Amino acid sequence: LIMLGLGFTTYIGYFAATEYREPVDVSRVIDGDTLELKDGRQVRLLGINTPEVSEFLYKEATDYLRQLLADKQITLESFGQDKYGRTLGYVYADDELVNLEIIKAGLAHKYLFSDDGKFYKEFRDAEEGAKEKQLGIWKLDKRSCISVVSFNYNAEGNDNQNLNDEYVIFRNVCAYPLDMSGWELKDEGTNIYRIKSFTLPLNSDITVHSGSGKNSDGNLYLGSRRPIWNNDKDTLFLRDKNGTLVLAFS
Repeated sequence: LIMLGLGFTTYIGYFAATEYREPVDVSRVIDGDTLELKDGRQVRLLGINTPEVSEFLYKEATDYLRQLLADKQITLESFGQDKYGRTLGYVYADDELVNLEIIKAGLAHKYLFSDDGKFYKEFRDAEEGAKEKQLGIWKLDKRSCISVVSFNYNAEGNDNQNLNDEYVIFRNVCAYPLDMSGWELKDEGTNIYRIKSFTLPLNSDITVHSGSGKNSDGNLYLGSRRPIWNNDKDTLFLRDKNGTLVLAFS
């Protein structure tokens, strides 16, 4: 397995920050959930996560944000900064909540840290609607025939010291051997892993561990140096080599 990226977008104390609304002018859109203002500040849209530059629908999400902001009055409701110095907040275009509209279009999944956080219900309902309609990132491969047998996202003891006890077991329920070469495994954050070369036999299981080890017929190792899956809530995305969603498991 080749590790493409490892990192977390960490929001530090933004719920405790004092909210502040202001009219702003947008200089450019960086990606589907980040923009730059004419005063030089970069803004990271709160509560959502859109595809990264190497991911399926990255361009579509970026273009959609540009479309939402074009020729409109933009207002920013800010909640402090993240560790990268970006302003965190909700962006409104003519009083329309941009963060929410991107989820509705199926070009982002909700990325919230509290079930009672601001807009949680709205974001949850919008995501469920996009899933039901299979919009954007939620469009499932009609031939999808792989399932999750077990998901041990909380390793015994200290997660950092027991990475290989953090694992997910997939089962091939297809009517044929499943070539998983080039498939990508992702969490709700920015952890992305690619399966270099592997075929899962018919009616067989494969255990995918977060840590390191020797790959075998029954075990694959992601080679992460820290835990991948959040213990309270997270979503696993599995995509084929074309970027099509094969499985989303929360």
